[in-house]
Parts: sequence; C-alpha cells; structure tokens
Amino acid sequence: MPTVKDIMSSPVKTIQLTAQVNDIIDFFKVHQISGAPVVNDKGFAVGLISRTNLVSGTDFEGKTARDIMTPFVFEITPDKDVLDVAKRMADANIRRVIVTEGEVPVGVVTALDVVKEYIKLRES
Repeated sequence: MPTVKDIMSSPVKTIQLTAQVNDIIDFFKVHQISGAPVVNDKGFAVGLISRTNLVSGTDFEGKTARDIMTPFVFEITPDKDVLDVAKRMADANIRRVIVTEGEVPVGVVTALDVVKEYIKLRES
C-alpha cells in the first residue's frame, strides 16, 4: 500500500504567523496554490490557511496569518498509509493535511491527491 510520502506535494511552501493577509493572497497567486501551513519563528507548523479562510472574511486590514488561520485538525507523518490519511480526512471533513516530521512541515496531501492515488490503484 502506498504511503503519504508517495503522494504528498513537497517541498512545502509555508506562511509565517506574522504575514499580512494581503501578502498571503499574493503568495497564493505567485505559487499557484490554494493553501499552505502556517509556521512559527522556529519553523514549526501551527496552523493552516486556505482560500476558504480568505473568502470567509472581508475586513483584513492589519490582520495577519495568526488572526485568520485554522489550527490543525491533525497532522500526519510521511510513513502513514494512504488509506489511513484518507479515512482521517473523511472523518474530519477536511480537504488538506499537513505532513510533518517532528513539528516541521515537509509536505501537503490534498483530497485530490488521495483520489488520484485511488484511481491509479484501481487501474493497475
């Protein structure tokens, strides 16, 4: 069975806790991504920001990543089974999971990554 490491996007692009919301919007556009982990000054993952966080608010003046991020529902390690991450994502009703080693983000797995792996396995 494939592991999270086999399907995760890596290296991961991260956002600092102190990043201004307008800079986060630009960051998403430049990197053509829809979400990223938020890290503290030690590089440890502390939350997640996605487009959902950005469209759910209107007054972002002076706001930072810390103000709008979603704390992690859970993190997963690269060695975990893809079926495990799929079940946990479904149970928690989330579309993106941060892959960590220790507390440092090393990748991202999205629901689309899991679906693509499922299709690949069915076709083989």
